[in-house]
Amino acid sequence: MDPRTIRTRQLIVDSFHILIRTTDFSHISVKMITETAHINRATFYAHFVDKYELLDTVLQQLVEEQLAEATSETVGEQLIIELFTGIANVHDAMHSSCRKGYDSFASMIEEVAKNETKALLARVLPASSERERQMISWAIYGAFSQWQHTHSETVEQAAAATATLLEPMLGAIK
Repeated sequence: MDPRTIRTRQLIVDSFHILIRTTDFSHISVKMITETAHINRATFYAHFVDKYELLDTVLQQLVEEQLAEATSETVGEQLIIELFTGIANVHDAMHSSCRKGYDSFASMIEEVAKNETKALLARVLPASSERERQMISWAIYGAFSQWQHTHSETVEQAAAATATLLEPMLGAIK
């Protein structure tokens, strides 16, 4: 890809990050993004269809970065702990940097996180079925969601408890 294209795309993403810190996502317009990035609207639309595609790209990058830290190549408790804490880190990062807009796209974070978890599971569990990977990714996300609403323990404790419960399921798939 052309370096200028990469720089321009990153400039748009950076401008979005600046705006989302202070403005609710529903109030951010393409005009605001282009003014912050000092580009014209045609340039924005050459890179993204709309602000929703831009948000999806930003979320995808964040989730990929966080779940890339799940480096365990063996299927077991450690992998589940890494996935759980990765999902928690994504939500924490988005909540702290986008306080005003977090609620409006929390469901998008959920969808991206489940899909990325499922993709990672496909790499470490190549013999697993689509249904098995989906069930495990939903179970991990569901456990995170339950923890997020209660915060009755630390993220590390919740991740470990989730891993203890789900590890037998993974063992049955190996």
